[in-house]
Amino acid sequence: GAWVAEQWMHLGMPEAALEPLTTSVKRNGAHGESRGALARTLPQLGRVSEALSHAQAWVKAQPASGMAHQTYALALLFDGRLKEAESEAQRGVQLDSRSAAKSAGWRPSTRR
Repeated sequence: GAWVAEQWMHLGMPEAALEPLTTSVKRNGAHGESRGALARTLPQLGRVSEALSHAQAWVKAQPASGMAHQTYALALLFDGRLKEAESEAQRGVQLDSRSAAKSAGWRPSTRR
């Protein structure tokens, strides 16, 4: 479902992506990538409040996901809430950088 929908999005056809994404989220609401893709698709169809709802649900379900926060930031941006969008985007970048550093085994030096 989500993969097919992403292909429709890459082709610039958000209308075609909507049904497989909606089905995917209904089947498994905990699947963050599907919920995120739906939240990124809905604003392109003029459905910003629904996008906000899905993005918020993803952040609530997976608060450590940088991508969830970045998707929420995008929905906030579509809603014209620039300050909140900027803050949420920064949070997403921070989480992603921590995650990347952790998976690479990097730790900040405490020596000076």
